[in-house]
Amino acid sequence: MAESNSPILSKLQQFLEVEYSFLDPEQFVEPLSRLSYPQQQIVLRWTARLASAHVQLAYEFLSRYTENQLNINNEELDSWLHHAMDVYDQEGFFASHRIISDYQAYLHAEQITRYGVRYKQCSSILNHFVHGLSGRELKLDSADALHCDSETIFLPLSVSLSENQQENFLIYKAMIAFHWAQARFGTHAFIYHQNITPSEKNTTALALFESLENYRIDAMLAQHLPGLYRDLSIIQKQIQLIEPSAEFLKLSSRIMNEKLHTGDVYLLAQQFHEQLNIPTGKIHHSQFHYEKIKQITDARIKKEKALFRIQLQKITEDLKRDLNQTQFQTKKQESSNDHNISLQLDELNIPMNTELRSLSRSIIQDMQQIPEDYLVPAGPGEYDPSEYMEEELSVEDVWKGAYHEQGAYLYSEWDFTRELYRKNWCAVRELELKPLHDDFVQKTKQKYHRYSKRLRQIFERLRDENKTLKQQTDGDEVDIDALVETLADVKKGLDMSDRLFTRKHQVERDVAVIFMVDMSGSTKGWINQAERESLLLLAEALCTLGDRFAIYGFSGWARKRCEIYKIKTFEDVYDDAVQARIAAIEAKDFTRMGFAIRHLTQKLNETDAKTRLLITLSDGKPDDIDHYRGQYGIEDTRRALLECKRDGVHPYCITIDEQAADYLPYLYGPAAYSIVQDVTQLPLKVTDIYRKLTT
Repeated sequence: MAESNSPILSKLQQFLEVEYSFLDPEQFVEPLSRLSYPQQQIVLRWTARLASAHVQLAYEFLSRYTENQLNINNEELDSWLHHAMDVYDQEGFFASHRIISDYQAYLHAEQITRYGVRYKQCSSILNHFVHGLSGRELKLDSADALHCDSETIFLPLSVSLSENQQENFLIYKAMIAFHWAQARFGTHAFIYHQNITPSEKNTTALALFESLENYRIDAMLAQHLPGLYRDLSIIQKQIQLIEPSAEFLKLSSRIMNEKLHTGDVYLLAQQFHEQLNIPTGKIHHSQFHYEKIKQITDARIKKEKALFRIQLQKITEDLKRDLNQTQFQTKKQESSNDHNISLQLDELNIPMNTELRSLSRSIIQDMQQIPEDYLVPAGPGEYDPSEYMEEELSVEDVWKGAYHEQGAYLYSEWDFTRELYRKNWCAVRELELKPLHDDFVQKTKQKYHRYSKRLRQIFERLRDENKTLKQQTDGDEVDIDALVETLADVKKGLDMSDRLFTRKHQVERDVAVIFMVDMSGSTKGWINQAERESLLLLAEALCTLGDRFAIYGFSGWARKRCEIYKIKTFEDVYDDAVQARIAAIEAKDFTRMGFAIRHLTQKLNETDAKTRLLITLSDGKPDDIDHYRGQYGIEDTRRALLECKRDGVHPYCITIDEQAADYLPYLYGPAAYSIVQDVTQLPLKVTDIYRKLTT
């Protein structure tokens, strides 16, 4: 082995001897000794970072790097390994291992998607787009291949057909618009009602039917969304696809010119399928999923019939009519949109609510009209409405069984061993705190009656406080200091200043504060009582002062169960209900602080206030059942506090932990925390600290 005095290579050799004692370190150390010293540092640093996640990833990286002497720059190296770590967090070891073991595949994918657009990045915008289209409201989701089941449009995970990001995003919109038009203009309804099923006998005819029907839908798209279709046509020409034959184009032109329907297209496909070559589909076309379309449509038709009749039942009962002798009628509205109808009863127009109007449009899309048996109100007990309602997952239920992230806020978490964020690592949920109506509020007010009265007086003076502005051009009194200074200037031959007065100025308070209350298990008992008493006293005083304030508790159990308890939001009025929620604060689980700081900082960022404070009431350092315990938790909390300060929010911590002096200066800084030695003094100290912080 080549001799080297590099301490980097010595550390690498030590690492291999500890983690892989069965390996010969020479196979790694010798190739790396040929690198420059800075590059050796980078390789060893990444080895340690990967090992902190999984030691096998570190070994794989070293093996690939030393075997192939990868010809990549440091920016590409960082991008490759950052991506591998993100995949490890989201998908596990094997997916991450595949990325590290095949760098060339990763590089190729990156080159393909350099100008691409990912579904996750633009899903919210695309959802707004699809909701703006008429007819049945469709859902969006991602899948390996583009298709639509008549209710959900499944989009590819990414689009990179063009070298222009804006054009790739436009292709996403075209895919949505095209499949919306399929649902809107009869493709899915025809497949359902004709019960079309692929078989060996009709394979060619169905393939031609799909191609011709896609061209028919293109014509509808050009008619109803001409701007989008025009832009799409330009992109389509840039992407080299096989042009359809002249015979196919002639037949598709006939379909467009004669404005044929899906049934006509199906008959033409049966007639010409042996004579025509079937062209390649356009970039926004997809194959039909016949069985899935029929299955989804059948379930929807049954459900919507029940919901429609239940709505008519409610209308009939409101009108105090006999359910057994009521028959509604429909009338098509004079509109270009043939899915709009009006509802009538005995020739009187009946107002339709949003739900009923949406149901009618969807039914007409499937059935061409509202069938007569739909227009009879549901009888007593005929349907159970709960069977047809969307299942709502309670925030309390999501933790039962497997972990769920549906409906949760996702926050990244800083991993100091890797020197990067674990993306979307913490699943955070806001939970309602059930009010507790006991004698706690009354007892606390009696206990601190004298202090509470004095505190209100102090805060009232603080509210009405006048500030003396010096060196003013006009005012109520002479500024002696300014006068002395300007007389000295005159003796030196300088001009005399005109800023020689003082003036009283009414201080305008513009403060928004969130109190972040530790509800971990360690606060049980006296600490919990002191926290509640502190919040009650402070809330009473803040109502006098007029500062905007909110109160949230936090606790959790590992990264998938991070909980924020709403006690008082900025919008809530301080009333008996808020007091009862303060009384209900109780010890829960663990103290994972980073997610709470990030979540509540976001709420303060949404608040328009000159001074924004995040005040934490806690009894100890960050802690959780997983690796968050120890230095990891300290480093993540510190990083969250740095993010908080970066956003212009001032964090402050009030704790009763006697050992807090060992870690709070590192977390908050030397002047942004207070340690209360006696827990019984916490209510008095908290109010005094707040007064000093905001003056």
